Amino acid sequence: MAPIQRQHFGLSIALLAALTGAAHAQGRSASATILQTSPTGSTATTRTGSTDAPAGVENLVVNGALWTRANPDWTPKVVSIGAQGTQVFSQIEFGQDHVELLSAFSPDPAAPAWTANVPIAGTNAFCESAETADVHATVHQIVQNNQNGTRVATVSRWRSGSAAPEWNWSFPGTTSGLSRVGISADGARIVAATLYPMEMRLRIAIFQGSNGTPTHTAEIINFGVHLKGFELSADGRTLYLSSSGMLYVWNVETRTLIQQILLTGMFDAHALSGDGRVLAWGEFNRYHVYERNTNGTYTRTHTRELPGSIVCDRLALSANGQTLVAGWHYYDTNLRVRIEAMDVATKALTMSDEAEGTGTFQNIVSAASVSDDGQRFAVGLWGDQGNLVPEVRIYRRNQNAPVALHNLTGSVYDLEMSGDGSRIAVAWKPVHANTFAGGGGFSLYPFGQMDLRVTGIPGLGDTIGVEFSGPSSSPARLLWSRGQAGTPQVFAGIGTLHLRRHDLVAVPVGSADASGTVMTTFTLPAAANQVGQSLYFQGYFTNPRRLTADWTRVTILP
Repeated sequence: MAPIQRQHFGLSIALLAALTGAAHAQGRSASATILQTSPTGSTATTRTGSTDAPAGVENLVVNGALWTRANPDWTPKVVSIGAQGTQVFSQIEFGQDHVELLSAFSPDPAAPAWTANVPIAGTNAFCESAETADVHATVHQIVQNNQNGTRVATVSRWRSGSAAPEWNWSFPGTTSGLSRVGISADGARIVAATLYPMEMRLRIAIFQGSNGTPTHTAEIINFGVHLKGFELSADGRTLYLSSSGMLYVWNVETRTLIQQILLTGMFDAHALSGDGRVLAWGEFNRYHVYERNTNGTYTRTHTRELPGSIVCDRLALSANGQTLVAGWHYYDTNLRVRIEAMDVATKALTMSDEAEGTGTFQNIVSAASVSDDGQRFAVGLWGDQGNLVPEVRIYRRNQNAPVALHNLTGSVYDLEMSGDGSRIAVAWKPVHANTFAGGGGFSLYPFGQMDLRVTGIPGLGDTIGVEFSGPSSSPARLLWSRGQAGTPQVFAGIGTLHLRRHDLVAVPVGSADASGTVMTTFTLPAAANQVGQSLYFQGYFTNPRRLTADWTRVTILP
């Protein structure tokens, strides 16, 4: 690696000098195409809409999943996406108990970068991934003596560089209730909770860094017999919990209860913003929004109400607390769903979309996830028996019509959008959730066409492919660094540099073809101590000068 740095360091200095010079503003043409796809690719294109990219330059052409991993033997119920949208992670249960990590750069069909077996008697698995760090967390329950009501809840911390967990820790005693786990965006804090219904107690454990011993444990007595809502803020400071009749807001740093809010029933729509500033919960005909006061408590600032036979299935808040997404379904026929986005500051709806199917299967909103800035979001459905309503739905916050619709043969159980909104990981069942057949898998979808993409599982010493696009016939450079810029630097008319400058390397890769495309390869380091280390890539064109809008992080796997 060092020889490459020495060879091209002078070039990187010249590159930075060029970036700071004058340039003419020029970008990709703006075309936002709604595209409905089947598992084999696109089937229909319709209208054009606005973009959310700076200066309105974004080319959105969606051709289906980047990759899919299918298996006839197990059905995944949960999925997470982390390390800035580059790693997909899940735990599978019900006789096929294992954890698996998939690279966002995998060829299609995807194979796991690694899998790790966990005790075969596991159930109630749940997982989360850190957005900016190479850290993942799971919680699952091990059935004792074949008695399903007697289970031990175990929390684990994982890194991509090993198929073995960094640590495992079990809650004391046995339980018949549920467990959940959350992780901060930087991966530094993990919070887990387990409910003990017979005692109506909720136990909480807080972990810091790579230490597998909790830094603190606590209990909420008289919590109830159900754990319905569990949300940890992205900054790791605020914990949202709900039972069948009460909502609890808990300060993780002081380990104290901030507030209790009475609920009217047992519901599944709960959300907390990444900064902990906004929370929301939904019920029949309405959802409620609460915002934090200067003294740390929360006040209800808005209630959104809809008439008729309708229930709020799912809620999701952006990390910055600016956008709330709501998924509703009409339970009179269980065939129609409604998707909405709301601007939290003004309480104004920014978009709405309805879809109605046919048949007797329940079409509900099963999952929703929002980008950190609140400009993009994705929603997952169970779908309808007539196969008229695509189950994976991708939106902009200010556009009623979906950016893309992806039609599955079955139902979405879970999905998560990366923080930058560029990728969506989906866990699905190959038949409708109301049926008993097994099997399932994962798919990774792009929000739209990216102007830089890496392909190939980034294993130690492996060669990955890099493709990027810009001005036709322009000489191109592949930029790479070992760090991300603390503050991305904007160069007028050229673009934004997202890579760290002091160790930036520019590698000549020839000129773009007539379509503006460049394809090259990059060999990752082979030294064993590089496992788990990350490299960052971006494309640059010299005539005219242009940085790719997209950049990516590549974490080296075993």
